[in-house]
Amino acid sequence: MEKLGQSIQSFLDSQLIPLAATVIIAAVVIVGCALVIGHRQVIDWAKSHIYHIVAGTILIYLGSNIVQSLISSLGYTGF
Repeated sequence: MEKLGQSIQSFLDSQLIPLAATVIIAAVVIVGCALVIGHRQVIDWAKSHIYHIVAGTILIYLGSNIVQSLISSLGYTGF
């Protein structure tokens, strides 16, 4: 179980976090461009999607802490 925990942690640190950062930056740039365009429909679209980007960012960066808490609450300490 300890090896599984270490491999999950290394995957999060080396693969998921950098990919998530790239996707988040791209999403913020797209929403920012949509806000700059200035059409009412585009602005409403951007405003509705910015909350999803923020929520996704929070879940991704807190994901490793949530997993560690869940594993330790189940009694596994090797994570």
